[in-house]
Amino acid sequence: MSETKPEGPPTAPEKPAEPAAAAGAFRGSRALLYGAGAILILLALVLGAVMVWSRISVRRLEQTLVTQRADLAEERKRALSVQGREMLRLAALPLGWAVRAEVLKDNLQQVDDYFRRFVREPGVQRMLYVDAKGVVALATDRKLEGQPATGLVASSHLAAVEPVIEETPEGLRLAIPIMAFEARAGMLIVDYALEDLEPSVPTTPAPR
Repeated sequence: MSETKPEGPPTAPEKPAEPAAAAGAFRGSRALLYGAGAILILLALVLGAVMVWSRISVRRLEQTLVTQRADLAEERKRALSVQGREMLRLAALPLGWAVRAEVLKDNLQQVDDYFRRFVREPGVQRMLYVDAKGVVALATDRKLEGQPATGLVASSHLAAVEPVIEETPEGLRLAIPIMAFEARAGMLIVDYALEDLEPSVPTTPAPR
């Protein structure tokens, strides 16, 4: 008859996972979330700073462009002034000789035709011919004809013996004395709008 072995002590049941391990895992996940949140906030701050800097840079660039445009406009105005003076100097003598040739022939109708053609050139605003008596004999503005020139032209221009170029509020004024054989026959006045001057010398009519 077989002997029955005595049974050993009962096996202890497995213990459940420690609560501390779960808590540690939770704290690790929360730290990761905080870290990710901090990174997102940092990125948002950097993005905001970049946007602010970009706006400031754009405004500064716009201000710089405005300043540069103003400077360029001023430089262009000065360049046109110098260029306009040179253009008028080039045109002064031929134009004066063309008008003189017709005045000496007492052919003011041809001078008037010159005026009608010349006033169409870029920048030409007004033209006058003042006779030896100081009266406006011809003008592109018919209302001025017959009026004393003293109220329209400076006395220094009327007394000039050489072409005179002077700046005016509207642009430039060219005064060309028309000399006869022994005395002054009259004075040619051409007013130019400075902003309309172009880099080309106006066509001077050839004397007939």
